[in-house]
Amino acid sequence: MSARVFSLVAPFTSKLAAAWTPLPMLTLGVPSLAAAALALSLAETRRRNLPTAMEDVKDLQVVQILATLDKPFS
Repeated sequence: MSARVFSLVAPFTSKLAAAWTPLPMLTLGVPSLAAAALALSLAETRRRNLPTAMEDVKDLQVVQILATLDKPFS
């Protein structure tokens, strides 16, 4: 949803520099940072260290697959 809004707003952000030079950067940067902060508060990422390398992601995927195999079919 936000990508659609930003794609509509992006062509006009250069005109905001006439009012105040940093305004275009703030217009696109602040909502992006807010979205990142909200994403970190989701249940999947709350109080967890995010993977930093591809090996971490592969290990995480293996753990998730094994966890689903332990659950009985309903």
